[in-house]
Amino acid sequence: MLPPPEIAANEPAETRNQSLAKPPIPPPPKSPPVLLPEPIYQPGPSISPALRQSFASIKKEIHIGVDIDENGNVTRAHLIDGLEDSPSLLVNAASSAARLWRFRPAKIGEKPVRSTMVLVFKFSL
Repeated sequence: MLPPPEIAANEPAETRNQSLAKPPIPPPPKSPPVLLPEPIYQPGPSISPALRQSFASIKKEIHIGVDIDENGNVTRAHLIDGLEDSPSLLVNAASSAARLWRFRPAKIGEKPVRSTMVLVFKFSL
């Protein structure tokens, strides 16, 4: 068998193998850094004394999903857990508090972007 015409038979095998090898694949371009939203104002749920008495000795976590705009404002707050085992008064208190939260917005590179996050409110009445 004859070597390909561009490679001389008297070249070392290492040179012949390099000539036949595919060129290296360049690394992918670097992605800009991603920064997650950071809470800067986090008011807690407002619980009335009557509500505290009606849920005496309850321990419950309420998970509220929030949509955050480019300015760090909450534009939507909704229950993540199933409503069937979460008292609606606690869900409403947690949702109302979540709407008041403010964030340093998420960023891709230097550009603020919309994001979502789950907030966990722990009730121990």
